[in-house]
Amino acid sequence: MPEQQFRFKKPRKLPGQDKLSDEQWAELADQHFAETLAEDSMDIGKTERQDELRLSENLKSLRLRLGLRQSEMADRLGVALRSLQMYETGERPPTSDFLSSLYVSFGIDLHKLFTGAPYGPSQDWKTAFSRLTLKVARHVAEAYPDLTTEEADALVTLYMGRSEGETDVDGASLMLCYDALFKPDESED
Repeated sequence: MPEQQFRFKKPRKLPGQDKLSDEQWAELADQHFAETLAEDSMDIGKTERQDELRLSENLKSLRLRLGLRQSEMADRLGVALRSLQMYETGERPPTSDFLSSLYVSFGIDLHKLFTGAPYGPSQDWKTAFSRLTLKVARHVAEAYPDLTTEEADALVTLYMGRSEGETDVDGASLMLCYDALFKPDESED
């Protein structure tokens, strides 16, 4: 069978393209790319402005929930009154120092301040954590059958607090946790 040669079709020309030089055509393509890029950046800018507006509204709402006037909140946070007013109206985004002061002074959830929703683990994370906890509890029950329920719970809690998110139970780490909880400290003798 003879070897087939493939022929590539020439790209189809658009109407009027044959009247333009390659340089003119490239310039038009660059112009179209620049326009498309500008439209995309306008969409991004719009989203950023909406986020800033949401943040400013949430900041004002927080102040009102705390029952503070703007001057009182500005004093407590160590910022100028005009700065706080600009943050609340969205004229200026809050600085990281301001947000840090807000967190330290009032203990607020910054994620909730920015998004309006409290931060929490995802459903997938909760499921994976529950499975691992149950796996550790079964392993503790098998490895240390003489422990009381309270002791087993304490061992599982200590292990889970020290685990680094592994999917399997590390027997050596579990034994170290057991020793930390139930072995007498030899230095006390």
